[in-house]
Amino acid sequence: MKKSIFNLLFVSFLHSEYLYLGGGKEIYLIPKRDVKSSRNLKFFEKENGETIALSNTFFIKSKLEAEVFEKRYEVELVKKYSKSLYLFKSSENIFSIFKKLRSDNLIIDVYPNVYKRAYLR
Repeated sequence: MKKSIFNLLFVSFLHSEYLYLGGGKEIYLIPKRDVKSSRNLKFFEKENGETIALSNTFFIKSKLEAEVFEKRYEVELVKKYSKSLYLFKSSENIFSIFKKLRSDNLIIDVYPNVYKRAYLR
C-alpha cells in the first residue's frame, strides 16, 4: 500500500507528461527504459504494476470527419473503424499530442493504441 502511494505521488510530480485518460480516469505511466522492442514500441508501467506498450498510433472518437484532424493536428489516418472512431498516427510525441487533443472540445475521446500483451526477450 505504501509503495503504491509513493509510486502515485512520484509519477504525478515527476512524470506528469506520461498521462492519458482511460475509462474516464487519469492513468499515469512510468517509462521502462531497459526494455527494447523491434516494433518501435515504448514500454511503460502503470500504477498497478502492469506493463503496457505504446506505439505512435492512437484512437480519436469524434462526430467530425478524419480530415479535420489531419489538417488541424498534422496526423495521418491509419484506419476508419466507424463514422466516429478513427486510428491515427503521428510523428510527434504521443503524450504531447494527447495534451493538444484533450483540450479540443470537438473530440469525444482520445486514447493510445495500447499493447497489453508485450513480448519481452
